[in-house]
Amino acid sequence: MSKSLELTEKRTNLIGEARNIFNANPVMTKEQDEQYNRIMVDVDALADQIKTEKRSEHQTKLEAELKQSANDQRTAPHRPAYTSVSEKRAFVSWAAKRSGMGSGSECEPYFNAYDQKLSIRLSQDYYDPIEQRAGLLVSGATTGATLVPTLIPKMIDDWLKYFCELRNYVRVERTLTGDPFNMPTSDWTGDNLSNGTTTPEQGTITEVDPVINKVPFSAYKFARLVSISKELVQDNILGDGLLGLIAKGLAQVISRGQEYDFFQGLGSASNEPTGLVVAAKNAGSPVEVVNTLSFDNIMDGIYNVDRIYQKDVAIFCSNNTLNACRKIKDSNGRPLWLDFITPYKDDQQEVISGHKVIVSNSMPDFLAGSGTGLGSVFMVFCPPQEYMIRDVLEFEFEVNPYENMKQQMINFYGTLRTDANYIGAPRSIKYLTC
Repeated sequence: MSKSLELTEKRTNLIGEARNIFNANPVMTKEQDEQYNRIMVDVDALADQIKTEKRSEHQTKLEAELKQSANDQRTAPHRPAYTSVSEKRAFVSWAAKRSGMGSGSECEPYFNAYDQKLSIRLSQDYYDPIEQRAGLLVSGATTGATLVPTLIPKMIDDWLKYFCELRNYVRVERTLTGDPFNMPTSDWTGDNLSNGTTTPEQGTITEVDPVINKVPFSAYKFARLVSISKELVQDNILGDGLLGLIAKGLAQVISRGQEYDFFQGLGSASNEPTGLVVAAKNAGSPVEVVNTLSFDNIMDGIYNVDRIYQKDVAIFCSNNTLNACRKIKDSNGRPLWLDFITPYKDDQQEVISGHKVIVSNSMPDFLAGSGTGLGSVFMVFCPPQEYMIRDVLEFEFEVNPYENMKQQMINFYGTLRTDANYIGAPRSIKYLTC
């Protein structure tokens, strides 16, 4: 019997003893009252001991399970050098299961990849049970493409959002092909619809003829290549350290380039996405031409967005522009916006008067003293979900060790086909210029 069960049994007996004293003596003497209190003190103390003992037993059990799991994972059931079909299937099933991809029928794609001789390339020492990195995925559909750790695609998706923060807030759609398509849109908040009259009994229903527009989406390729010496790759074979570093670098370069186009891109005429700044200009004239940045300018921008969309409005600006907002002072030199701007935290963006601020250095900075209207769009106000990013499939990370075989260089490719555009109504987006 475990220690916690023994203590529980002892506590149960004490509770029964206290109950007997209480039932047998409706009016207890001083000695009986003291005896009853001593028992209840022991009952409370045992409760704390039981909790501590249960935690200790649970910790011991977990450590034993982890130790057993590590022992089970230390040796693969079969090595890739074996040639029988059953042994190959067993190995691939084991690798897939270790990396969290499932087992049985779920492993068929990985077995087929192996069977097509796309190369597993696991050395006899490539087993890392602590990091769980044995699972592999085909990195490219072309002949000769090698396999990469299964953790990398998931990490790349996180890096795209980390280095292009806009992806965390806007609408992102992933398509299976790169064929062009049109996103239908319509503005149902116009005056001709909202100011309708009632229809009398047996009266003729007024016909509404909304204008249906379309926003075209294409697929523009963002790609980069990195060549690494074969020796460097061989010296860093264990785990996904080098592969992860290269994939992260490619994702960073591509996502930063995409972020610039998501704000400043000129659209299909320049074979690039339509940026938020260009979309704002296409929707109409600026709310104001700003010479000296003030609280009034920002409020005018927010409240010029149609009321239907106003509750979801976010403020898009550069880091320098937001810094200029925080420095606005009253006549006594006190920060005017101290109570209106919620500061940046690890899990929260800045907020101005309840509206989220999305900061990107791809947005132009506010230039004080310009005020000509010929300057840049330095602040945009719109609901983030009205801006849509279209990705074709997912970020492709490919490894080709054969392309530069003569130079003993291994090529790493990062590719992502993307387009973006604003799909909201013109009345849902406003902007300020300087």
